[in-house]
Order: sequence, then C-alpha cells, then structure tokens
Amino acid sequence: MPDSDTLEERLHAVERTLADAEEPPSHDDAGLAATTDDLAARLDDLEARVDELDAALQAVRGYVGNVRSVNEDVERRADTALAKVEALESSDASAPTASDAVAPPTNGSARATGDENATTTRGDPVDTGGDGDASLLDRLREAL
Repeated sequence: MPDSDTLEERLHAVERTLADAEEPPSHDDAGLAATTDDLAARLDDLEARVDELDAALQAVRGYVGNVRSVNEDVERRADTALAKVEALESSDASAPTASDAVAPPTNGSARATGDENATTTRGDPVDTGGDGDASLLDRLREAL
C-alpha cells in the first residue's frame, strides 16, 4: 500500500485543482467582449469579401468559357473556309476557267495578238489571265 504521506499529497493536489477551477477568471470581461465583437466583425467582412471574390471568379470563368467557345467556332469556320478555298484553287488549276469558256476573241483582240494593253470593243481592258495574277487563295488572304 502506498504510504499515507504520498496519499495526502495527492489529495491536496486534487483539492487545489478543484479550488482553482471554482475561482472566476481574472480577465477583463469588457475587453474580452470588445475583442470578440471586433473579431466577429472582421470575420463578417472577410466572409463578404470571399463571397464577392467567388462571384467574380465565377463570372470570369463564364467569360473565359464563352471566349473559348467563340474561338473554337471561329477556328472551325476558318478551317472550313480555307478548305473550300483550297478545293476551289485546286479545281481552278485543273479545270478550264470561266474566261477560257468565253467565245474566242475576234479582230485583233489581246488574246489573238498577244497585246496585253489591248481593249475590248467597248474600251474596257482585256483580262489576259497572265501569270502575274494572284491565286484565289492569295486574293482571299489579302481581302481578310
């Protein structure tokens, strides 16, 4: 058995602990209440800022999503237009052009004589279809 002195020391320690717990804290209640109110106000402000930032972030995400959608749509349309132009250009090189299908020129026109400065009977310049003409794709690129 433990000796009685050790037992008494333990009992006094327990009594001191209980007595200290019963004493009211010596803190300033007014200062503590003010600090608590300040912290609550700061917390409310921070929560409001977080909510505002969250809303702004959602708006930015929506805007970025719309921009991506528009960019993808524009890219798709540009790819389609480029494919059509290249198809026209390749068919243009292999097939006779509309100017080739026109009736052969008569009486000293530019095609018959090779004169690139010749004019039609109405006085309009003749399109000789020379090699200096830009391709259809190049003309489209310049227009855009």
